[in-house]
Amino acid sequence: MGFSMVWVIDLLIHLVYKAAGLRPHTVALDDDTTVHCWISSSLLPPSSAIRSKEKKAKPLLLLIHGFGPRGTWQWSRQIWHLAARFDLVVPDLLFFGGSTTRSPIRSEAFQAAAIARLLAVLGVGPPHRARVSVAGTSYGGFVAYHVARALGPEWVERVVIASSDVLKGPDDDRALLERAGGARSIDELLLPRTTADLRRLARLAVYRPPLFVPEFILRDMLQVNVPILGILQTRSPILIFPRPCILNSGNTKITPTLHLVVYQSLSLSVHRPPSTWGGGKATEGRTWRGRRKEKEEEEEGKRQMTGKQGRGGGGEVRVAMTTTTENLFTDNLEEKLELIKGVTVANKDEFHLTPLPQQVLIIWGEHDQIFPVAKAIELQKRLGENARLEVLQNTGHLPQMEDANGFNKLLFSFLLGASQPSLSSRVRD
Repeated sequence: MGFSMVWVIDLLIHLVYKAAGLRPHTVALDDDTTVHCWISSSLLPPSSAIRSKEKKAKPLLLLIHGFGPRGTWQWSRQIWHLAARFDLVVPDLLFFGGSTTRSPIRSEAFQAAAIARLLAVLGVGPPHRARVSVAGTSYGGFVAYHVARALGPEWVERVVIASSDVLKGPDDDRALLERAGGARSIDELLLPRTTADLRRLARLAVYRPPLFVPEFILRDMLQVNVPILGILQTRSPILIFPRPCILNSGNTKITPTLHLVVYQSLSLSVHRPPSTWGGGKATEGRTWRGRRKEKEEEEEGKRQMTGKQGRGGGGEVRVAMTTTTENLFTDNLEEKLELIKGVTVANKDEFHLTPLPQQVLIIWGEHDQIFPVAKAIELQKRLGENARLEVLQNTGHLPQMEDANGFNKLLFSFLLGASQPSLSSRVRD
């Protein structure tokens, strides 16, 4: 099993989400569509053992990611701060992460409809709670616009559109390919298959990309080795594995948990009922020989956990370690290609931008080469008097990551209703 730096980063980001009070949750919207999301523990179903009981409900905020690496990565520098003031819902869009559908529809409007149904199933928003605010970045901004327009001001209170050209058309795509210098199509640019493709995308997306990134890091992003730990056979003791699923590894079927259990639970618990673990009896009046036998059995259990085979009196446990590979950009490649082709904002016969009735904050990077800042100015004019534009200096297409402090201040100012001078005036001429 090769070492994966990207897997470690992914693990740390998930630990940040958990430390901020979010938990992974999967919702079957119907027989065809399943959405995976991270939500504040207070939003979990009442039957959940880890649901937290907040004394006072916080404002609800929906965060929608774009194309690129995992959605959890794209909001990683906002989660900790936002979770202190908001109840959060961070979904994986369809065909990203753990969300999928058998529906043939691939438009961003369909993505928005799925998210609207997710909110309904979770029981958040009217009439159960106060209205929700929504923020989307890049492709997620397209989806956020459709969520706000479809649900209306009765459901959606405020809208944040970040680095998202909802006005884009074929001419904008051609200009982007010229700036990219070498990409033959938009999908080739947004879904890199080689390390050279990935470097080209980084030069476009980030204002000041790192001067040097080792080739092995880029290869790792394109083919992440994900460790999988699973039970091959068990009668006793009982091993607790969160998020079980079925994986075929060769001719052996195992029940794995992604990311070495820590990914989900931060711990792996072994329950040892006295009647089943090594034929153990009641603990009162134990002899020295009995305590020694218990210790030997515990040591045997530890060896089993490292992948060896052992016996524990009442049963046998075998734990297997294997790996699977993931690509941060091109998993579900065929479906993602269809999503790019299915974007309706680029089709003027299917989509016409209209002003939103909600208050709208547009956040843009001053040096965005994916969607130049001139498109942000045009978007503000088209969205009307309810729209406000803020441009962050020295950032590109990822202002939420390149200037997290400035981005977060804008979010708090806008979503909590505080007044703050526009940053647009600070953009250099």
